[in-house]
Amino acid sequence: MSNQRIAWHYFKGMIPNDWECTNFNLDPKKGRIQFSNRHGIQATFHWQVTKHAVDELRMITEVHRRHLERLDDKRLLDFNELQHRNRGGFIFAYDLPGQICHATYFIKEHNIHFHWIFPNYTEERARDILDPILNTFAANVEDIREWGLFNIYGYLPREYGPVEIEAVPANVSIIFEGPKHHHVYLRRFGMPDLLIGGSTLFGFYGNYQKKIKRRVMAKREVTVHGMEGLELEIEQRGEYAMEKLAGKWWKGTATIWRNVEEQRMYCFEQIGPKNAPPLELTDVIRT
Repeated sequence: MSNQRIAWHYFKGMIPNDWECTNFNLDPKKGRIQFSNRHGIQATFHWQVTKHAVDELRMITEVHRRHLERLDDKRLLDFNELQHRNRGGFIFAYDLPGQICHATYFIKEHNIHFHWIFPNYTEERARDILDPILNTFAANVEDIREWGLFNIYGYLPREYGPVEIEAVPANVSIIFEGPKHHHVYLRRFGMPDLLIGGSTLFGFYGNYQKKIKRRVMAKREVTVHGMEGLELEIEQRGEYAMEKLAGKWWKGTATIWRNVEEQRMYCFEQIGPKNAPPLELTDVIRT
């Protein structure tokens, strides 16, 4: 089974290639991501920054008990504790086949608790799908953090965090904000032939910038990791406080390149106030 890489806030790892993110949370302190495929929900990943250590087994046992209560499951009468074993640093805990199962991991140095919930536990599923997920897990707590969701990937200083996701069929944008209101946009466009049509790459991307209320001041052809692309100098109205009131313009750059093999277009954009520190494209977008 082929896998895809994901990275969000404090974790990174691999999941099956047919899983898609169908629900998400932007809160860095407490949130979740849900993954589904054509058969339904496959996993929910929770994270929480805590002030104290977590009694992991006790916590997930209580979660499991409440799950049985909601289902009004007869199993509740006989349930006492979860069976468990270690996998990739996680405590993997399970009850009966067909029930949900859990994986929990607490990083003491950072007081971060992770909790996977998987449906339909079986030993075969645990061996073939769940164990590989847990064994590829790594903490995402370095000074430069990896971000990867919806097949968009980038590396940003830890001061940056996601503030908005726009996800429509084939097209996704993840917007990050860093120091001094510096904004970074990572975008992915599918079906480039249809989007560009009889126009040019600049015709499509220049019009897109106008659509999101930016001005294009200059353009130049570039190469991004061996792929043909275009870099635009852009401006947009300031978004905060006096800058917005006074009508000041933020300056930045917008770069788009076409991955012919994947039949997708990717973008790296950054814009912000005059004193916002810019980032290098090659530091954010890596091969």
